[in-house]
Amino acid sequence: MKIKFISFALFILSLIPVTSHAQSSLYIVAEAGTVKNSMKVSGALASLTPTNNSGGSFGGAIGYRGLVADNFIAGLELSIASSSASSSVTDGFDTITFDANYVGGAYLTGGVAFGQDNEALLYALIGVGSVGGDTSVSGTFTGNTTIDDKGNGFSFGGAFEYGITESVGVRVKVLHTRYKGDIDELKIRDTSIMGGAVFSF
Repeated sequence: MKIKFISFALFILSLIPVTSHAQSSLYIVAEAGTVKNSMKVSGALASLTPTNNSGGSFGGAIGYRGLVADNFIAGLELSIASSSASSSVTDGFDTITFDANYVGGAYLTGGVAFGQDNEALLYALIGVGSVGGDTSVSGTFTGNTTIDDKGNGFSFGGAFEYGITESVGVRVKVLHTRYKGDIDELKIRDTSIMGGAVFSF
């Protein structure tokens, strides 16, 4: 699914014109913020209440966008960031814990540019998100087991960006990702809020 999405995104990207304005062309982002990891349980675990914890995050993104019509912008962005968020669920005897290590994704972006010189951007991101971490099971009946866990899922969000100069700006981004890991009864959801510096080329 990820390969098909990236191929489609590259096709869309080829339709975007290159312009010299700061809101068009290649950009990179250095960002930091917080990720909230939440666990949804089903099956034999459905009666249990998970404990969800937020954690710090830092990472980066690279993207390309262009003005395609009037003030409409469209493009593609790839991102990767660390995560120290976690979730757990227990029945009083055994505990299942998911500790996130990273979050990332490939996104189509689209929105509007506004302001006197189109220095402000408001846009949506939609695509495939990836999350990786460790799922551990410990307790009276299960013993102690830890597995490397990862999954891909639907991801979406939005961002507001403001250009301070033609090549430097700042932005705030919110992303929500849903995916299922290796344990069928667990579904993980991550919501990240990131602030960063944008460098356009």
